[in-house]
Amino acid sequence: MPYVQIFTSSIFPNALGSNFLSEAYIVKQGFMGDILILFDNRLYVGLQGIYNNADVENTALVGQFGRSKIRHHYVQGGYSFLPRAKKLGLTAGLGIGYARYKNRKGSTKFFDDGFSIMTNARLSYRLSPEVGLQSGIQFSNDFMNTDVAPELESFFKNAQTLYFSVGLAFYIGD
Repeated sequence: MPYVQIFTSSIFPNALGSNFLSEAYIVKQGFMGDILILFDNRLYVGLQGIYNNADVENTALVGQFGRSKIRHHYVQGGYSFLPRAKKLGLTAGLGIGYARYKNRKGSTKFFDDGFSIMTNARLSYRLSPEVGLQSGIQFSNDFMNTDVAPELESFFKNAQTLYFSVGLAFYIGD
């Protein structure tokens, strides 16, 4: 029978590299939610959503807007290194998904989007059969569909983010 793990986390993102996200934005704390289905003690598939905001710090680099809502949605698969019957859990995963940056200044709204890949690792500790604590780290690389002049493509086409997370784990099943 499948076994389900649900993770809810506060995330603390750090933009990396030399690109629009790291040089023009102040990326803010957000929320991450995961649903993992383990088909045996080790292999899983699941879904993940990440929701956070960012304020534009340098409009000269990205344009005249003030803030962005950043959303990621992933399909993921991975491996659990410790059997589910134990109190301690360790998982690692890979995912592919969709990134959307909804930009805004006043009543003007527009968005940039693209596909994204991610890799993550999570450590969890079970407090009871149904509830636990967890923390993790995740790296995401967004490949944006932004139309820009050729000399600006390297600055706007990719965005990398390192997320640190902490939150609750819920266990359903065996």
